[in-house]
Amino acid sequence: MLEDKTELLKKKIDPLRLKFPTSVISEFLDYWTEPKQRWELEKTWDTERRLTRWANNNFTPKRTEIKGFQTQPQKGPTNEIERLDQFLMAYKKHPTNFQFIDLAKWYDLMKENKLLRPFTKAEVLEIQEVYKNDNLKCRAACVYETFKGYAKTDLIFSDILKMRK
Repeated sequence: MLEDKTELLKKKIDPLRLKFPTSVISEFLDYWTEPKQRWELEKTWDTERRLTRWANNNFTPKRTEIKGFQTQPQKGPTNEIERLDQFLMAYKKHPTNFQFIDLAKWYDLMKENKLLRPFTKAEVLEIQEVYKNDNLKCRAACVYETFKGYAKTDLIFSDILKMRK
């Protein structure tokens, strides 16, 4: 029964997956699907509005004590490059936790800041052919290929930008 209710909320979230990072959706689900299905206890519920507010407020329950250990509250990212760095760090730790298509949302920011790896004409044509010119998937592929390179290093995007100054 509990699994059915969790699946119901997941189905409500499915159309919103391109709008939010996988990490935000995971944290949101962890919080709202406690054993009592917290989301069902609310008087009113609009999944998209709740998830938007969650993401905009960078809401992650900040616990100062976890299993008896004191921890410092986490400082959230303050700009898009820091958000991109945070996404990259999470990707490096668990690349399979992310939907391929989620990578596409970083394309414009990375292109604007010259953070995408250079692609040859042949590579671009191959990506276009593989993804049948689906612009969103082609963008995701470019970000994916760039992330693969960075995942092998300790560099993050803000480091690259600092080195250029």
